Amino acid sequence: MVMMVRDALSDDIFRTARAQILSGDDEALDKRVRWVYTNERADIATFLSGGEMLVIEGNALQAIGRRGDTALPTYIDDLCDAGVSALVIELVQGVTEVPSSMLEHAEARGFIVVGLFARVPFVNICERINTRIVQDEISVRMQADSVSAALHEALASARTPSALASALSGVFRENVAIFDPLGDLVASCTPAGPKNGGSSRVLEVDSDGMCLGTIEISNTRGALSDEVAREVCRSAAALLSGLRGTDMGVNLLNLVMAGPADDLAATPDETRDTAAALSALGVDASYAFYPFAVRLRSPVGQLDAVLRVLDDFETDDACIVCEVLHGDVLLGFLGGRDAMADPIGFLRSCHDVMERCATESGAKVDVVRLVDSAEALVTAFGALAAMPPIEERGTSNGCVRSYYEDALRCLMLSDDVRRGVQTMSRRCLGESAMNDQQLMDTLCACFDAASSKSAAADLLGIRRQTLYGRLDRLCRISGCDIDDAQTWAVVTTCAKMLSSLPTRHLPS
Repeated sequence: MVMMVRDALSDDIFRTARAQILSGDDEALDKRVRWVYTNERADIATFLSGGEMLVIEGNALQAIGRRGDTALPTYIDDLCDAGVSALVIELVQGVTEVPSSMLEHAEARGFIVVGLFARVPFVNICERINTRIVQDEISVRMQADSVSAALHEALASARTPSALASALSGVFRENVAIFDPLGDLVASCTPAGPKNGGSSRVLEVDSDGMCLGTIEISNTRGALSDEVAREVCRSAAALLSGLRGTDMGVNLLNLVMAGPADDLAATPDETRDTAAALSALGVDASYAFYPFAVRLRSPVGQLDAVLRVLDDFETDDACIVCEVLHGDVLLGFLGGRDAMADPIGFLRSCHDVMERCATESGAKVDVVRLVDSAEALVTAFGALAAMPPIEERGTSNGCVRSYYEDALRCLMLSDDVRRGVQTMSRRCLGESAMNDQQLMDTLCACFDAASSKSAAADLLGIRRQTLYGRLDRLCRISGCDIDDAQTWAVVTTCAKMLSSLPTRHLPS
């Protein structure tokens, strides 16, 4: 089985050390522990690769705290960002409690901090848990071989999704649910009844990049390692290909939502193919689109609530919803006929729908902006694919995150500044706005005037009413809500960075 934080803390050695969980939640206890390690450097996070359980002495907090009032919360941020699974602190001599600022920040990040109130040599803790991890890895590899043989035997006679679910459930002794690419539950098997606690594995079964279906398997026994999961997908692919059958709609949706092969922009061929696919789906040029990605911990527990909200939106004859389930991500778009007549009104309606999806399901939702062309739609799905995972901050509270929140972070991940600025600007503003020199000059003036509309108008030598007219045109062209402070900050920054590049536009 895979070692989780809760498994490590249940070991006798932590009982001997009188371990107490000081922050974090049940979901954080299900994070994998890849290794137990001890090092008290303040910058240790830069040397870690994720999955570590870090063990330090309480007195190390004093040295870190001397760096400033925010040093300890920053230390927690660094560990979270590095993917550390838990921080274990000995609180026996000298420092006997964790500063409240550090604990409060760890709680806000959903990060596990454990206090040890009896002395146990750190080497003993590391040796004990790391030995268990290695033993478990060996066991998993041996199990993968036996599971592979059992799967082939169990699936040899499976001809339907129900038979597949039953076979998988029999092999793993876990609950199994199978969904088709459109998110409909097509088979399930729960021989032991509902599983309480623990996590599940959500597997996307695909072939040549096309989604065939999604399988969710409860993982209460920890038997579903990555290697076993890959074997399940391989074994299930041939059977699940029949779920899609001759339904070209799924193929067309996969094409529309694939995003650009080059993350910078849609090519003419991609734009043409996407426009043709939309037309084949009955979506003409009068529609505007609001792309989204709903990230699910459990399709079994969350997908129904999401689909109910999306169905409510589609009751309006002028509105459509298209979606495809890719494992634990429901990728899709809301569409509105003639929505660009009131782009901000439609944009806010779409955002309200996504807020309901997050609130009623507890899912994490990513969105970009309103787009009104096949080219912009391809670019928008590329933006969704580029967004890093939303940090888990609890088991039940959903949230909606706009690309504008992470645009600068995505830029910082780019090795090529010029390319990164152009990519970010295409995703945030769109090609039409970028090629409108008057709008770009207006946004640059707003940036220089620290967002003061009066000062920006003075810099441009125009009246305020003229400035507002240009900004209204920006909303209609770009599909972004400049009344949102974060969006406004990003679009003005994009314009300013573009104006600073030696060559602002890409060659055609």
